[in-house]
Amino acid sequence: MEKLYKEMSGEKLEILAVSVDAAGKKDVAPFMEKRKLTFQPLLDPKSRISSLYLTTGIPESFIINQNGIIVKKIIGPTDWSTPEAYKYFRELIKLS
Repeated sequence: MEKLYKEMSGEKLEILAVSVDAAGKKDVAPFMEKRKLTFQPLLDPKSRISSLYLTTGIPESFIINQNGIIVKKIIGPTDWSTPEAYKYFRELIKLS
């Protein structure tokens, strides 16, 4: 995600990582720092997002267009730094 975030810096793409870790910032901040992640983490220690988005496992990724519509849900880890991923997001941005 970090590579995608940096590759598309300045384009109409935003990455929000949501942590449902009960410890909140205490655990999330060291995780972000260790991996040198620069996108914004959101904290949801009460897991409210889980019921809103009907999540079933971690990690899960939701691609949401500029109209707020979920256009894709991906369950499990994904390599976001591939040329195909960059192309996908650039095409999605053009459609918005």
